[in-house]
Amino acid sequence: MEIKWLGHSCFRIRGKSTTVVTDPYPPGLGYSLGKPTADITTVSNQQPGHSYTAGVGGNPRRVTGPGEYEISDVIIIGLATFHDGQHKGKNTVYLMELDDLSVCHLGNLGSILSDDQVEELGITALGSSWRTISAAAVASTVAPPPTGTSSTSTLPNSSTWSSLSTLPRLPKWQTESSSNSIR
Repeated sequence: MEIKWLGHSCFRIRGKSTTVVTDPYPPGLGYSLGKPTADITTVSNQQPGHSYTAGVGGNPRRVTGPGEYEISDVIIIGLATFHDGQHKGKNTVYLMELDDLSVCHLGNLGSILSDDQVEELGITALGSSWRTISAAAVASTVAPPPTGTSSTSTLPNSSTWSSLSTLPRLPKWQTESSSNSIR
């Protein structure tokens, strides 16, 4: 499996026989999406920076909201969440299983997942993205705090990417810094 960051909240997840592109974005965001091809696209919310499916070639099947999907050899669970922390803006978190691996894409998540949501997804580690919640806040939803510490999290106003390597319980990934890929 190859996971490549394409900019903003967009990733290409290439399995043995199926390729998924998450949250494709339009020109003008400061990144170059190019013209990736995919079998499946997922859209976490209908904001233009997360839903430009016209930017993906290959006539992909579109997954645009909560539910359970089985497309080709990929199982996708979409979980309704919020992107603004105030429970006004809708977002969908996607758990995808392909090539015997599970990948969770948070989209534009802006609020801490509830215990029920974490249990429903069965997740153990997550990353964060631009103008959403920090990696530490995400990790606090899936990893118990060390003994003697508070479980309270804050949602900092940060527009920087947090490194996946700062999260607890992540496997050792081999990365290629020149291609923004995780293999």
